[in-house]
Amino acid sequence: MFNSIQRGLGFLGQTIDLARKYSDLFKPSLFSRLVSAVVAIIGARPMLAVAFLAGDSQAARSAGTYWVGCSSSSNTPLPTSSRA
Repeated sequence: MFNSIQRGLGFLGQTIDLARKYSDLFKPSLFSRLVSAVVAIIGARPMLAVAFLAGDSQAARSAGTYWVGCSSSSNTPLPTSSRA
């Protein structure tokens, strides 16, 4: 078991060494992850604003904000559709 852990750590060390040696190959993937994180944060702000502004309305509950922490004045479940 310790042999496989040692090999895994050795592989991780080799990966870090290669990343330092050939940093130009890893920069595009790192930059794309950074840009994706920024876009996700910027995109989440309007959705959170709508969720807080909608409060306990039917629109907020149907959008799912009821389940992620918005307080509700009643504990009634969401209405269900009778469509098949």
